[in-house]
This record gives sequence, C-alpha cells and structure tokens, in this order.
Amino acid sequence: YIILNFFYKTPEFLLFLFLLSFYFFIKHNPFFNKKFENFNYKLSLIFVIIILSNILFISTPYPIYDGMRLFLYIIPFFILIPSLSVYFVLNNLHLKRFKILSVFLVLSIIVFATRFIAITPYQYTYLNFFAGKPSNHSLKFENDYWGVSLKELIKKSNFLNEKIKLAYCGVPRANVKYYLEKYKFSKVSLVHPSDDGDYNYIIMTNRAVWSDGLNDIKKAQSCFQKYSGKKFSSVERNRLLLSTIREKNK
Repeated sequence: YIILNFFYKTPEFLLFLFLLSFYFFIKHNPFFNKKFENFNYKLSLIFVIIILSNILFISTPYPIYDGMRLFLYIIPFFILIPSLSVYFVLNNLHLKRFKILSVFLVLSIIVFATRFIAITPYQYTYLNFFAGKPSNHSLKFENDYWGVSLKELIKKSNFLNEKIKLAYCGVPRANVKYYLEKYKFSKVSLVHPSDDGDYNYIIMTNRAVWSDGLNDIKKAQSCFQKYSGKKFSSVERNRLLLSTIREKNK
C-alpha cells in the first residue's frame, strides 16, 4: 500500500532520481563517504525506517484509508535519497554526461510543475503518468478525501436553491451544512443516504465506504460506485473527478 502510493503520487523525475541513486551510491560511494560522515550507516537507517513502516502496515489489524496521510512522516526520509543524487550531479557538472542529465531533469520538473499547478488548489490529489488515465483515477484512489472541493462544488450548484433533500457520502455533514449556509441555499435539507433512501440528490467524494464495517477491505466501494445517477454538478481537475452531486436513481 505504501509503496504503491509513493510510486503513483511521486513526481516522475523524483522516481527516476530515486532509481539513479542506487547506481550513484554503489559506483561513487567514496564521493559520498568523503562528503558525509558515516554515510553508509545513515543511508542504511533511512531504508530501515521505510521498511519498518511497511512492516507496520502489514501487521496492523486496521484498514488503512485516505491515501498516505497516516504515513506522511516517511516523506522526508524518502526525499533525502533523490536529493543526494541531485547533490552529486551538481558537484559534477563539469562532466558532459551530467550536464545532459541536468537539462533532462530541468525539463522533467517543468512538465511536472505545469501539471501540478493545473490542479490548484487540490495539489494533494496529484497522481503521476504511471497511474493511467485521469478519468479512471477515481476508481483507484481516494482522491479528495479531505473534501476541499466541496466549497467550489456547492458554490456553483445553483439548482440547490430549490427545496430538495440532499444526502451526503464521503464528506462530513458539518462541512456540507457550512457551505450551504454560506452560499444561502436555505431550502436544502441534509439527510443521511441510509435514512430510507428519502433524498433527491447526493453530494460526495470518492472515499471508500463499507457495508460490513471495517473488516474486509475487499468489500469496500467508493461513494461514486455505490451511488450512481445523473450528474448535475461536479469539480474536476485534469479530467480527474474530485466531487460531484448526482440525482437519485428513480
């Protein structure tokens, strides 16, 4: 789970540098030992921390959800490895092959930055090219698990001015209520979708929901999968669906 999240959520140039680091550490180990005291020992500790985190995940009896939020402490250790590669390249720019490599890295960073800026202000939903088609990302990951896009979604949903019953899934009731009041959609009544199914529309992100508690991750569905219906309003970035309001199927 942790490895998959890191692989698909890490910018491509960092993944490339991470792999390249192993070559640098082996081929040019004297350089790093000269620059950093006890380099091999410290590098080993970094990998131990990353490996132990995966063991912790495997041994826990509880399901992990909402992406990497429970394992964000690993990021500084992970970033150290490709950062060392950058440091090595900058120290060897007098060599032609490293000049070419630095140009390639700059171009890769520009491509990443362009895509990263395009999903403003939902940068934490970023997925790289290896994740496949953006239109399918909502089936693979819990993307807007914080519900940040609720503000934009409700603000532009003018039909909420009607007298309707609005259910919610994957988003806190309090957050939905706050934005409904903020944009003066006073005619909307908030209901839970399990309340006899008595609702007209449902607002949701693609967070996972379980029908049998939190025991079997294989039984989980996202809200998007569980509640189908005609889409009336949505928030998307780069063809990734973050949140939506759908009409209840008749």
